[in-house]
Amino acid sequence: MASFRKRGELQWQARISRKEFPPQVKTFNTRAEAEAWARQVETEIDRGAFVSRAEAEATTLREAFSRYDREIVSAKKGAAQESSIIRIWQDTNLANRSMASALSFSQKHSIRVRTSSGFRRGVRLQTAACAR
Repeated sequence: MASFRKRGELQWQARISRKEFPPQVKTFNTRAEAEAWARQVETEIDRGAFVSRAEAEATTLREAFSRYDREIVSAKKGAAQESSIIRIWQDTNLANRSMASALSFSQKHSIRVRTSSGFRRGVRLQTAACAR
């Protein structure tokens, strides 16, 4: 069940409490945004498709790339090439976003950013590395 409370003059906090699930709390600028988020999360819980986004919201894409490079890429064939691609991605503005917002970011937009930045070659390979 979702509950909403006003936080100061400009913010609303949504809180969802369900048995056997950790409480989900998020703050929004409007009550309508809070209600929409609560409906979405409750629907996912009801369908059994809910995955907590807390860690994804607390981790930037840059941090995830660094961890992936350190823990996975170093043991792969072609590690030097993939590490190079990861460094290129880490230099973009997208790397500063949280995992949750970066994953919801349009893939077409990220490809458009890469190609307009002069990285026309290997965009498909770079996007595949990002998807991992």
